[in-house]
Parts: sequence; C-alpha cells; structure tokens
Amino acid sequence: MNQAIWYYLVGEQQVGPVSFEDIKTKVTEGVVAPESYVWREGYSDWVKAWQVQALFADGANPSGVNPPSMPGVPVGAYYYPVSTPVVTYAGFWKRFAAILLDGLILLIPKFAMVGIINTIAISQDISEEKIAPLANLPSIILEWLYFALMTSSSCQATLGKLALGIKVTDLNDRRISFGRATGRYFASILSALTLLIGFLMAGFTAKKQALHDMIAGTLVVNRES
Repeated sequence: MNQAIWYYLVGEQQVGPVSFEDIKTKVTEGVVAPESYVWREGYSDWVKAWQVQALFADGANPSGVNPPSMPGVPVGAYYYPVSTPVVTYAGFWKRFAAILLDGLILLIPKFAMVGIINTIAISQDISEEKIAPLANLPSIILEWLYFALMTSSSCQATLGKLALGIKVTDLNDRRISFGRATGRYFASILSALTLLIGFLMAGFTAKKQALHDMIAGTLVVNRES
C-alpha cells in the first residue's frame, strides 16, 4: 500500500498523484478530513478517508469490526467505524414544503424588482408594451442565482431546504458545483413543463429523484441528525 500512488479531493478539486506518506501527512494536518474522498490504483471507486485503515492511528481499527470485502478494494485495506452514517432520501412532501418556503422567501425581492422596473419605465416614459418582455428577466436571474448559489454553497441547500433539514448532493454524497447547480435549476423548468410530472417523480422513483435530479445527477437527502 505504501508504494501506491494516491489521489484525494479538496472540494471539487482533485489533487495528486501523491505518495502514501504525503497523503497521510495531509490527514494529520487536517487537509484531508475523514469525510474526504481518496483513491489509489486498485480501487474500483473513490472511498472516504475514514475507510482507509492505514491512514489513521497507524493502521489501528478502532471499530474492532472486520469489514466485508468491496469489489476492487483489497480485503483489510479499509474499515468501517462503529456508526456509519446512513443516507436517507428526502420524501416528496418534504421537498414540496421546501419549494413553497423558497417561493415565499423570493416573493418580496421579486415584487421589489418589479416595482423598480415599473418606476423606471414610468419615469422614462417607456410604454408597457416595450417594457413587458424584460419585466420578468430580473426575477428569473434572481431565482437562478438563489437556487444555484445556495445549492452549491457549503449549506448545500436553499433556505427552504435548510428549514426542512434536507440538502442536495451528487450521486456520491458530495457537494455539487455551481455549474451543476445551474444545470439542475434550468432542468427543473423541464420538470414543470411536463405538467409537473417531473416533480411528482420524486414521490415514486427509487432514490426519490425528480426529473431534474436525474438530468443533473443529483440527490436530495435528509441531513444527519
């Protein structure tokens, strides 16, 4: 294991190749946290650092539990702690309530923006026909930035989702980028254009994914209590 070339993630940034000694130093320094993802040749997928037994306490296994084998990962190369967080998907009604809250939160700034535009139009003697095509543009930009920035932030959730105790992740339980959050927002328009069936899919798909989640490769999960 010590001769293997390793890689690790810091946010969305992949770092490597580094030696085993280097990555263990990063663990000691706190650069690589227990929840950070790491990978080396021989692993079929990224694993969380806490799963790599040798990175902590000189290879000690504090759980005392012998983990089952994982395809592509050598037996005994990692361990599970005593309590492994279980990911649970947010249900349809909880997601629906979060959307309603977000809608209410955005009402005030949207009304304010419309009022400002109308005031400008009147002061500049701009006709309603000319201003109408642009009247909704600021509201669309506001809504896009709200959802994309909040979802891709360290909160991983809008204010509505935070209130309901849920967050958005990628398929590997990681924070998503602003680009993916933007794609998810505009994909939600497709969910609306399908007579809302795209949203209703969150009520009966295996991982509670709406259409825009499937397009963007995201999940909405309950926060750990």
